[in-house]
Amino acid sequence: MDNYLLTGKSKELLEKSIELGYSETYFSEDFVIVKAASVKELNSALKKTKKKVILVPLNEDVLRFAIEKTKIFGVMGLERIHYKDSMHYLRSGIDQIVAKFMKEKIYFVSLADILSSRNQARLMARISANIMVCKKYKVEVVFSTFASSIEGMRLAKDMEAFGKVIEMKEF
Repeated sequence: MDNYLLTGKSKELLEKSIELGYSETYFSEDFVIVKAASVKELNSALKKTKKKVILVPLNEDVLRFAIEKTKIFGVMGLERIHYKDSMHYLRSGIDQIVAKFMKEKIYFVSLADILSSRNQARLMARISANIMVCKKYKVEVVFSTFASSIEGMRLAKDMEAFGKVIEMKEF
């Protein structure tokens, strides 16, 4: 299981990550998280960086454009695109059309987002719905802490157990 951390690379964090049971650890030097509200913002951010880009789209248009026409590494935070759910279904961010285009991308699920959310039940339901669609269309899903400090890191076994709660079977 991989661990993505939002801090600079340090020997202490790497040792702690190995101690907690992670096979691979990535630091903020290895990737960049881009929040984009428009296609123009996304394109300018992509031109500025040579690192792997994890996109946090703020609307559906940016998500569709990024998945179809750019070379991003993965996406996260899709469950926060829609503020309200429909009366008949969850508006979780990933539908069948988006999932078909995401075959080469990775869907990241952040434990830090879940823990800091004010409405954890709705967020976990949306994440679970996204994971079910991703499994159906064979999109890779990575569940990680995205911790910004050593206190935010969790055991790999705890992450696996929590992943099973939200319908993730494989790690």
